[in-house]
Amino acid sequence: MAVIRTGGFGRWTRTGLFAELLVLVVLALAATVLAIAAAEWPALRLRVDLTRAGANTLDPTTAAMVADLPVDVRIDVFFSPVPGDVGPAIEEVQQRTLDLLFVLRESAGPKIEISNLPVNRPALREERARELRLSRDNVLVVSAGPRRVALRVEADLASIALGDPRQGSAPSVVDFRAEEALVEALGRVADAREPRVLFSTGLGEPDPAAMALGEALAVEGFGVGTWSHERDGAVPAEAAVLAVLGLEQPFTAGAVEAIRGFVAGGGNLLVALGAQYLDGPGSPLDLLEPYGLRAVRGLVCTPLVDPRTGGPLEGHPEVSSLVIPTEMLNATHPVTQSLAERGRRLRGAFFRALERGRTPTGGAVLALVGTREDSWRDVPGLDNRPNWTFDEATEERGRMMIAASSEFPTSPTTETRARVVALGGLDFLGDTHFETNRDFALNLFNWLAARDFRVRVARRDPFEARIDLERGSERVWAERLALWYLPASSALLGLLFLWRRRR
Repeated sequence: MAVIRTGGFGRWTRTGLFAELLVLVVLALAATVLAIAAAEWPALRLRVDLTRAGANTLDPTTAAMVADLPVDVRIDVFFSPVPGDVGPAIEEVQQRTLDLLFVLRESAGPKIEISNLPVNRPALREERARELRLSRDNVLVVSAGPRRVALRVEADLASIALGDPRQGSAPSVVDFRAEEALVEALGRVADAREPRVLFSTGLGEPDPAAMALGEALAVEGFGVGTWSHERDGAVPAEAAVLAVLGLEQPFTAGAVEAIRGFVAGGGNLLVALGAQYLDGPGSPLDLLEPYGLRAVRGLVCTPLVDPRTGGPLEGHPEVSSLVIPTEMLNATHPVTQSLAERGRRLRGAFFRALERGRTPTGGAVLALVGTREDSWRDVPGLDNRPNWTFDEATEERGRMMIAASSEFPTSPTTETRARVVALGGLDFLGDTHFETNRDFALNLFNWLAARDFRVRVARRDPFEARIDLERGSERVWAERLALWYLPASSALLGLLFLWRRRR
């Protein structure tokens, strides 16, 4: 008969068991830390996007941009509710943008910091807005050091159709393009170059330091300065753009030679005509002539609507104030392409019409902005004053070009190309309508400085990645899953576990 000896745990046995337990706990903690560290290592991440529209996957263009970011970027979110019928559409754009930012952060890792500044923390929100010199709400600010780009919900992240309450249609999102806008913004703030823009001075031109344009260019990453032939001589070769705005007196022959030498060396020129019409040597017209651009006398006007009769109203200086509709923007030129795609408009007054001259060899002269069919060129009379009324005998009516570009090789033996832009009026860049024309103005200087950040990102169907819980069959399946399938599965697992225990 076998004798079974029993006894309690000895001191060393308990110590050994405690040591084994301690080692297991340490190993478990170490495994947890390693698992967390591995999860944060992009090379070991495995993400599977099960949505049909790929809502949780970045476009290859975006992924490549994020992977090659040379600097750390911060994205500040200043979203807030919008009252009225358009509120739900705005909220949809905001939520979809936040979802995109989550995917972006997961892909970028520490390269991109995202800060969502909620409305219920006004002190923090206002402090950061002051740091960014932000004056508007409902924007997304992408920044890297001193460079920043503000993206507006309705203008840059999406297009919203206002609908028609009389027909029962509510405002809705018709074009969500936040990913494309974000990639363009990342490209701008990540560009560490500081192209230098020089503004001519000393002949009645406005001071760029006193213009909203000067501050916007500085924020955009440009170095801003001035140039005067009498003071500086030749235009510095390191300058990317020379801007001549609203000239009131003609340049000297030496200044014209310096400007043309700058362009011949691959420099880029912007000329905005002022209120005073100058021709002859040293005038803006003289500067533009070799590059296939000319300006004609008279101001471009469009008739107003008489509120009493509903007919056209003329004879008032207000007819020179133009609203440029989207269809009058060149949808194929890099300067205006994004504006045309996003349904943007421009505003301004006192514009002169431009004409094509003799195009430089190997170059191209393209219209950027035109006017409506009912526009006319108001030619001054003998007293050199406009009468703001269309005269069929002496004036022409129809579409006119008020902004144009010229791009051409500087010589037949080199691949260097120069870019010249002519604006029919200073109001495109002035403070009066700068908020409306800001993107056009910045696009101009970015194109002239060869800082082209236009990208193509595949658009996503806003409804592909959604579950319709109001009308679709998904609601039935969701209710069955929550109310029946999950509880029944849990009950079966419990019964199986109880049966195995009884055995």
